[in-house]
Parts: sequence; structure tokens; C-alpha cells
Amino acid sequence: FGSDGWHEGKFTTWSRVFHAVGIDWNIPDEYITVPQRKIDKLRSVLAETLGKAFLSRKRLDSVIGVLRHVISFIPITKPFIQRLTAVQNRCRSLASAGAPMTEFLRKDLQWWQTLVFQTEFAGMPINLFDHTKAFDEIWLVTVARNTICITSVKLQERLLLKQRSQARDGNDLAYAVSCVTDMWGPSLSTEGCVRRQRVEEKRDQLKQASVSAGTLGSYSRNFKFWETFCNDFGFPVWIDELPRARQARMVGLFAALCASEGHNKAMKGNKYHTFDGKMAAVAFAHNAVRNAKLDYHDPEFELIAQGYKRSHGDVDRKQPVTTPMLLKMYELRARHDTESDLMWGSIVLAFFFLDRSSELWGPVVSDKSTGVVRTHCVKAANVILRDNFGTQVGPEEPGAMSVEVIFESHKGDRVAQGTTVRHYKSNHAHLCPVAAARLCLNIRAQWLATGRKLGPYLTSVSTT
Repeated sequence: FGSDGWHEGKFTTWSRVFHAVGIDWNIPDEYITVPQRKIDKLRSVLAETLGKAFLSRKRLDSVIGVLRHVISFIPITKPFIQRLTAVQNRCRSLASAGAPMTEFLRKDLQWWQTLVFQTEFAGMPINLFDHTKAFDEIWLVTVARNTICITSVKLQERLLLKQRSQARDGNDLAYAVSCVTDMWGPSLSTEGCVRRQRVEEKRDQLKQASVSAGTLGSYSRNFKFWETFCNDFGFPVWIDELPRARQARMVGLFAALCASEGHNKAMKGNKYHTFDGKMAAVAFAHNAVRNAKLDYHDPEFELIAQGYKRSHGDVDRKQPVTTPMLLKMYELRARHDTESDLMWGSIVLAFFFLDRSSELWGPVVSDKSTGVVRTHCVKAANVILRDNFGTQVGPEEPGAMSVEVIFESHKGDRVAQGTTVRHYKSNHAHLCPVAAARLCLNIRAQWLATGRKLGPYLTSVSTT
């Protein structure tokens, strides 16, 4: 009723004749009427428009706006506005200032001007808004060349009556209807219909039980969310027979609903993997009940899915380390001294040996003696450089082609003998595991030569 529907005295106590939402309501006489001022406005707008040789976009919008109010009360007039709306849409698409007054437009406007002077069209009985009663049964009769086909909509059965010659009069059709009545009559009786309806309801209940009352709790719960969404928006629950573009639009709306509300008391949007799980339940239900496979992945849905992932990702989630990221870190190094080089070498080794197989490392626990959380470290003695022939070489020799690291905390090491992981020399100057291992070992050798006391690990740093 609009934002000010309660502020204009439209709803007086027990009022039976009132004005609301642009309509005059007369409950005792059972009539709703277009207000006379609306008719007068329409007359003046049409009269002014007919005197124009050129219709601006603003004038078109004004004419169509006042006509739409009349159309809502006279549905039969709806086709007569389509030409006006076509001109309006063409002006918008071409970004033109308006359209000239053509002969077709003038005739349409004159027809409307004649209509509004017929005052009996201004109102309509309220009983026209009553719902049309549903038919108990509908027969579709199709007459072909030598065949009469009658289809029962309720029973989903078909009777095909073939003839030697083409049906020319009503006798042949009456005979076909008589045959149908004899065949389908018992099924369409009151008792037969009730029994058939009861059986069909039980069939639908059994189908629903395979999804809702099964042992797959999360699937049944998520499918109920889909059912609620379809019922709220007037969509069919089963979408396997719809075109893929329409399926994608429906799933896109469901994704928007999950992102904004999420089917929870807090009305908090779901993350993408939650929405994906709900759609998995919908696909499972279609497969279980209708033996159908959904295919709603078209470009429109993929665009929505990518936006869903980006806008609902975890902010604190750890991102994978990539080559461009490492190169940017190398450019931003503030110092280029020995300790900075050692740190960079440890980063490159971790990138090749630790980060890419982090799922293989055992859990990190706190050291009970120190209370400090332990990390996975590599001992200097467990870093081995080899040449093309597999011979171990020192870090000072430039012929090293591969580096091996023996891990003592690997999940696959069941007998505590160490697990060896090997990487070969790359062509990148700054991202090479062999160059990083040589750099770390050379710096360690230099520090030991100067008398520093270092720990057993490859990148141990002494403060003395």
C-alpha cells in the first residue's frame, strides 16, 4: 500500500467505501473503480499528445504511465499498448530523444481517447477476481486426417481412433467421445478418482521419502532449503527438463539467497562451499527421484560462482606461495648482506622442499623442556649436493646439479631412517634449490671458519 498508506485516512474503522492504492473500493455494490480524476488526467494527456508532431521520451513515459493504470482494470486492452511500449523501448535502446508521430501511433492514441470516454469501462465487478474453479478432468481432442486422438489430462492416457476416411461431421467425434466415456468412465468416477488420487499422493510421498526421510541428513536438510526457495519464488522444484539457461538463472538466484541470508536464524550469508553442498543435495535429489542429471554450469552461473568465491572467501586463510610472490619478496629485500642472503636461501629451500609437501610433515608440538613450539628444521649434514654423475660434491664446486635433503620428521618415515627428497638445478637465477643450498652451506662454512659457534641446523645463526 505504499510508504504513506496509513497516513492519509484511507483506512477508517469498518469503512466499506474507501480509496486505496489508486483505486475506489465500493464493498456494498461490489465494485472497484478507476477514480474519475485518473480518467480526466488520461484524457488531457492523450489530447496533448495527439497535438504533437514529435513525441519526446518524457512524453512517451507519461502516456504509457497513465495508460498502465487503466490496463490493470481492463485486461483486454493490454495488446493495444504494446506498440507504444515498443516505440518506448526502441528510443531507450537507441538513446534517441523521441519518435515522430506516425499514422499507426495516432490511430492507437485515438483508440485510447475513444475508450476513456466510455464511462462503463471505468469499473469492474469484484467477482471477476474470484479464482476460477479447477476442472475435474480435461480432454484434449485432436482430429487428424484419418485419426481422432483424445488425451486425458488427469489420467495421462490417450485413445487413438483410426478411420477409413476423414472425419467430416460430428457423428465420428461423438462416437470417439462415447468410446472414451466407456473406457475412462470407471476411472473418472468419484470413488475411482479418490482412490487414484490417494495412490498418487502415496507415490509422491515415497519419492519424497527417498530424499527427506533417508539416512542422508545433510542432503535432506539442504534439499528442503531448495524447496523453500522454489516455493517462495514460484519456481518448479524439479528443473531437469528446463533449458540450461533457465536452470542457471534459478541456481544463480539461489546462490544470491544463500549469500545474503543463508537459511539461518542470524540471517548470515553462507560461504561458497556451503552453497555448493546445497546444490549437491539438489543434484542428488534429481538423480534419486527422477533419474536425471543436472547441467546448470553455463557462463552466467560461472560468473556468479566466481564472484561468490571472491566475496565470501576467508580473510585469514593461508594463501599458497607462488613464484611471482617470491620474486617480489626478493625485490623488496632491504639488505644484501650475509645474514640476508642466508635468510633468502632458507626461503627458497622451504619453497621447494617444505611448502609443496606440507601435508607429509608430522604435527608440531611444544617442547616440554623449553615450552617453545618446535618447527621442522633441516640439519646441515642432511643437505647433500651431487653432480651429473651422482657424486657428492662440496658447496664451493660449481658443478652441482642436484640437491638432496634427508628429512627426519617425515610421515612416511616409519622406521626413523630419514626420507630423501631431491630437486634439480633450475634455470632461474634467484629461484634455484641448488643455488640456495650452495649459498647456505657456503655462508655456514665461512662463519665456522671465523670461529662462530653454530647449531646443527643449516641456517643456525650464532649471536657470539
